[in-house]
Amino acid sequence: MKIVQTFTTPVSLCFLDGQVTFWQENGQDLHVLTSDKDKLRAFSQKHQVPAKAETPSADHSRFIQTKFVALGA
Repeated sequence: MKIVQTFTTPVSLCFLDGQVTFWQENGQDLHVLTSDKDKLRAFSQKHQVPAKAETPSADHSRFIQTKFVALGA
């Protein structure tokens, strides 16, 4: 499964630090989208994940295809 995590600002990337390893160990494909190129580049290199920096706008739909998956019962 591909996971696309988006943040308006990269300050929230710290919340993914432990989660990235979990997702990678369980075969998930993580991609990150946020606004600050330098902080995002550092995060991407640290965790070996694809990342894209974008100027915030009202419409990120051109970058993201959403697939909702029901978890648990």
